[in-house]
Amino acid sequence: MGMGIAVFMAGFRTAANSIVKDRWMMLVAAFLIMSSNGAFYSFGVYSQVMKTSLNYNQQTVNTIAFFKDAVVGVVPGLMYDYLGAWSVILAGSGLNVFGFLMIWLAITNRIPRPQIWQMCFYHFLSGNSGAFVNTAVVVTSVKNFSGSRGIVIGLLKGFVGLSGALLMQIYQAIYGNNPSSFILLAVWLPSTVNALLIVFIRPLRQPRTCEKDSEKLYLFLAASVSLAAYLMVVNLVQNFRKVSHLDNEILAVFMIVILLLPLIVVLRSNLSSQSREMEKNKDELLGEDLGLSVQEASHSVSSRFPIPSEIRSEHQTSNNSHEASRCLIPRYFKPDDTLTGLSSQPSRGDDYTISQALLSLDLWLIFLASTCGLCSGMMVIDNLGQIGSSLGYSQLQVATSISLSSIWNFIGRVGFGFASELFLQRKGVPRPLFFAVILAILCLGQLALAFNLSGAFYVGSILVGMSFGAQWPVTSAMVSEIFGLKFFGTLFNVTTLATPLGTYILSVRVAGYLYDREAKKQQSLHALFYEKTSPSLSQYTEKAALLCHGVQCYRLTFFITAALSLFACFLSLILTARTREFYKKQISHL
Repeated sequence: MGMGIAVFMAGFRTAANSIVKDRWMMLVAAFLIMSSNGAFYSFGVYSQVMKTSLNYNQQTVNTIAFFKDAVVGVVPGLMYDYLGAWSVILAGSGLNVFGFLMIWLAITNRIPRPQIWQMCFYHFLSGNSGAFVNTAVVVTSVKNFSGSRGIVIGLLKGFVGLSGALLMQIYQAIYGNNPSSFILLAVWLPSTVNALLIVFIRPLRQPRTCEKDSEKLYLFLAASVSLAAYLMVVNLVQNFRKVSHLDNEILAVFMIVILLLPLIVVLRSNLSSQSREMEKNKDELLGEDLGLSVQEASHSVSSRFPIPSEIRSEHQTSNNSHEASRCLIPRYFKPDDTLTGLSSQPSRGDDYTISQALLSLDLWLIFLASTCGLCSGMMVIDNLGQIGSSLGYSQLQVATSISLSSIWNFIGRVGFGFASELFLQRKGVPRPLFFAVILAILCLGQLALAFNLSGAFYVGSILVGMSFGAQWPVTSAMVSEIFGLKFFGTLFNVTTLATPLGTYILSVRVAGYLYDREAKKQQSLHALFYEKTSPSLSQYTEKAALLCHGVQCYRLTFFITAALSLFACFLSLILTARTREFYKKQISHL
């Protein structure tokens, strides 16, 4: 009886310790956290009710939306590098609760009507909360899976890209159709998930990586793709037919089951290994009851019948070679011996300090290329609804295009994360070359929208969505490979530091200005026409809202953003040439 309890307790302690320190369990926890911390992607859900409740005009709403996207990622990066993952997650959870809670109180008139700058500040906090959590989760996952960083980053970015749709399904299942309640959901759900799973988000020592690891990653990929396909079907069903509250509850339950499939895979694998461990513990305890442990018995036998050193050495070598045939050491990027510029600079692949990285031409090439690519892609995504309306598409067609762009955004994140990793490991294709291909696709998508050929609106939105999503995992992986992992949290956020400002310039100062200019030109022509035919209609036209119709509304903007994308592609090709030998050497170490 006593032996049975001892075996059970030993097995329980081993299982609990193994689950908490299992890097696969950590990755599943990362998926769940990323899936629940994307409420800032769903600004459109409650923007209209905020506009009517607080009596805002559209310009004010756009200004608030800009502050939502004004992410200062360097702060969580520095916190992570010096204080660790848990402090960053806790800080992000606090920002999330305070920001969304104040927004909810204001929209529901539970507090006095705030000033516009206060609402901008609340959205700034809520938007940056996601940056805190994303930094902690992504950087920790890369450190724990450095041999598959492109795949892991792609999966994580894919889940955060789906988080808006996930939260929408949960919101409809719990609250029904009440947009202000979505903000209340954003207050408590992400922070609750963070609090429950924060214990798993920690850097862990990487064990030997076996072939089964790739099988698990492919299972995770299948689960994420299944989730994306399910959400797309659910959205189509909800758009084309009336769905009851009970139906929404059932759909949300099925969605959660698909979301938890990676957890089932990991727990099954962990339980299998724990059963073997418990059998081992039982054998050891039985050996102790007999007064002779397994090791002592082995030592006693070997002392009486010594094994020749030649045989022992050969047996050990055989075991090692057998183990090596099944498992591989995780791939760490080894330093490049070639100089990268200044003589005081470390080699590529070594751990750069922040100041050393800021003096590196490689970092500035990534910074400029990612800024041009992300900003030009974000401009198109933010204005996709207005673009479709100006081209004469119906609201349903515009909504379909936006949904397609979102789904292909996910496919770009996951697909290019996997593809860049596989081609790097098997063919030695440098990661910056994939970045150049992504930016070329972005340029083609913007040109397709500019020329507006048959079906170009759908094709362009798909290409832009896919390429925009694909930039995130590839850029993250490049920074971690070239500059090391020690200050990865800060350095990756440095490369996206100018994205909010660049997006504001392209969306407001370029696209908005050119759109209004063309709309005024069209309005003047209409007023001139009606002035000759009907003076009363002329006065009505002059007071009408500025709406632009035709491909000319955004054509010049698309040419500008396409030129920026092409320039970013050129910078990526320069980076490819600079790092080609570095990436080539990594394949020799696999």
